[in-house]
Amino acid sequence: TALAAYRARAARTAPPFVLSRYFFCAEHRRAAIDAALPFVRDFARNMGAAIQRAAQSGSAELPFGVEAEAFAEERILANAIVGDAEECLDKIRALHDALGPHTLILKPASYDPLANRAALSLIAGHLDLTTV
Repeated sequence: TALAAYRARAARTAPPFVLSRYFFCAEHRRAAIDAALPFVRDFARNMGAAIQRAAQSGSAELPFGVEAEAFAEERILANAIVGDAEECLDKIRALHDALGPHTLILKPASYDPLANRAALSLIAGHLDLTTV
């Protein structure tokens, strides 16, 4: 995996592993998904276009070095931290359990800055930093 390769190369001098995930938290799971979907769809469409341009140019390099499937809307949403507070916390805990110590960057998944702020405030109100 990418994490194992990173740790093997960097051995003792590696800075903490950094992972970013799209994020949106709402009172109800469906509201969170509905808020995040336009952003996720646009990102998936833009990455698909970038991959298509790279293929048409004859480039052997893929954007971000990954296959097009990594940018499918469903896969992006599955990897995102989107849902109600408990679901978001469960996903954060699962990442911690799988990765060990790391830095998690939450990338707001809405075009509305006020909605993003509310989503971050909602999850912050549920965080117990001693268990995450």
